[in-house]
Formats: sequence, C-alpha cells, structure tokens
Amino acid sequence: MDMRARARIVIGTVSLLAMGLPTARGQTDPFGMAGSQEVLWVVGQVAAPQQDGMILRFAWRGHTESTFHPPQFGDAAVGEVERLVVSGTALYLLYSDGSHWRHTSSGQQVVDTFPGHHQPMAWAASTREDTLIAVVAGSVFAQLHAGHSAGASPPATAPVENAEAVVSKSTFAETLGQRPDAAGLTRYERGSWQPAEDRLIPTWFDGVGGDDGNRQVWLTAERDAVHLLYRLEPGSEVMHAVRRNSAWSEPISTGVSTPIPTGGAMVVNKRLLFVHTVPTSDPDSAHLHIRHHDGQAWQAGPILNQDGRNQTFDPENLAVSWFGQNIAVAERSGPEAIKVTLWRPDTGELLAGDEQIARLIPAPRPGAGEGLAHWLFIATMALILLAGMRRRRANRPRPDDS
Repeated sequence: MDMRARARIVIGTVSLLAMGLPTARGQTDPFGMAGSQEVLWVVGQVAAPQQDGMILRFAWRGHTESTFHPPQFGDAAVGEVERLVVSGTALYLLYSDGSHWRHTSSGQQVVDTFPGHHQPMAWAASTREDTLIAVVAGSVFAQLHAGHSAGASPPATAPVENAEAVVSKSTFAETLGQRPDAAGLTRYERGSWQPAEDRLIPTWFDGVGGDDGNRQVWLTAERDAVHLLYRLEPGSEVMHAVRRNSAWSEPISTGVSTPIPTGGAMVVNKRLLFVHTVPTSDPDSAHLHIRHHDGQAWQAGPILNQDGRNQTFDPENLAVSWFGQNIAVAERSGPEAIKVTLWRPDTGELLAGDEQIARLIPAPRPGAGEGLAHWLFIATMALILLAGMRRRRANRPRPDDS
C-alpha cells in the first residue's frame, strides 16, 4: 500500500512516548512532536502546490546530534493523525481512519490496528522497544480478549497473573454486560494488539469524559508500573491511578483542575511528571507548569522559565514531549519550520543554546547526492586536464625566428 494513495484530510492530535496529548487543532498548518531517550520526531502539514493541497513532512533528531534531518522515506499524503508515539527510535503514527504506520529514519510500514479501526483513548510506549500500550473502550477490549483467548498463546514475555486474577470468558462477558462504559488496557507486542491482562480498568474509570470531544486521558509507563491520568469531565480535577503487580491503585488527585489545551504525563530521569498549560490573564497565552509525583502525592513544580522569567506560549500552537533527559517544547515558527526548545525538568529553565529549527523540507531523492558528486568530479577533472594542456602549450619550445 502506497502512503501517497491515502485520502487528503487534516492532521489532528499527537501522542508521545509515555504520554498522549492533544496539539493545535486550531492551526492552519497543524503539527505534532514525539520523543524518547534516543530520538525526537516532528511531523507537520505543509502546502504542496504541485499537488493542489497539503502533505505531511517529517524531521528527526538523534540524541547525539544537534540538527534535525528529513527521513529517507520522504513525504506522506495528508491524513488526520490522531496520535504519535515513539518507541526506541521508531515513530508510530495512528490515522483517523484507523490505519497504523511504523516509521524509521530509513523506511515505513503498515502495522496491526485495532478492531473496527477503533481509536484508543490514550496510548504510550512501553519500556520494551517496539511495544506499546493503549486504553480502549470495553467493546474493543472484549474483541481483543476474545481473539486472544481463542487464538495462540500469549507472548512468552507477557506477565502472568495468579489464578485469582485471571478472569474467565463467562465472568468477563458478564462483567462487560453490566458495564457498557468500561475500558481496558491493551498491549501492542510482536506485531499485534492484545489484552495486556484479562482485566478491565476498575469502575472509577467507566464513562470517562463522555464523548470524544471532552475526554482527556494520558498514559505513561515505567519499568514496573503503568500510570493513568484522566479527568471525569471538563473542569474536574485530573486524577491519577497506577497499575502495578497486576492491580490498580485507588485514584488520587493531581491538584490540577484548570483547562488543559496541551499537556501530558511522562517519566523523565525516573521522575513521573505532568506538564500542562496554565491560563494567564491573556486568553491567547499560557504558561507551561511542571508537576511531579514524589512517590506519595503530586507536588507543584516550576513554570518553564528563562533567566527566572516565566515564559508564555500560544496554547493553540504548542506541543510538548520529552527528549533524552529534558522536556521538549515545539511551536510553529513558519510555513515549513517548527521551533523546538529543551527545558530542565527539575527547575523548568531553558537550556541555552539548544534551540533548534526543524525544517519540514523534502527528503533527498535516492541517488541524488551521488549523481551530483559524479558530475562535479567530471567537471573538476576536465578543468584539471584543460589547465595541464595550457601549461604544456605555454612551455613548448618555439621555432627560432632569427
């Protein structure tokens, strides 16, 4: 399947490694960003006059590099990107039509999607490379559970619950019938989606957010835990629950109740963070606030700042992620440019000198560099030969005119 054959629609929201968050739906040229310890990806819409429409372009930066590069696979036909996530160095992209793609710096491929092309409430990367986790509606979880139970045995690396924790098919169906608004946790591993465990998320999560327009759910993972952050309805407090040792904790409040146009959960330097916008007196600007979990409760942290001055951002032109050991912030700075800055997670300070512009430019054509080098070599050799011929002609003895 050629990605350029896809229908041209509009890019939407993104998800990040260890987080899922919305980005600028109000922008004419939407964009998104997703990062990991090893790599940072940026994707955005740009005009394509030759195609009478828009296309998606990508840029990536490795942790040992100081600049962004276009990937070798080039442009993509515009689709409504619901979510982005990075696992290791690979970028996973979920479109509104349910199609699911995996990208690396050198290529791309279609991968397994959800039953009925369902969109998850949130997704994130697991701690194992090329393994994702997602929160899905109970009906989708039931389909995955049924297929998983009837099909092959689960991967050898999947955690095994004790006998009391395993839900039988009959009990599972009965429970689901009593909870039409339930949701479950599932895992993408070894090329397919399957239930992470035979358990639904407890009843405190049922019906979170109502319709998709109001739902806000964030997901992140660390070595021994999955963290779920959510709000029951607009204006309510953002709650946090942890799944550890095959059991969920009771939800606790993060202390955040303001509107969150942009925000997400992430684990940076082994610290659980919630980075989110905070309104200012200007409706067109917002601060970015860092909250951290100290192992017992959520604590207020710093606001992103430069030289002690709190910085403001356009909440409709903003994406946040993490990269290496820092928080990454992306802002649209031109038709084909995304400004990316890095910030310290402990103090919120801007890392001076690390501002980069991710240029959404066409990828080099395969062989284009070799062809140019070839013709430059021929031209150089021709000039050398011509110069040699002139020197020999100048040094040739002339007949004696006397």
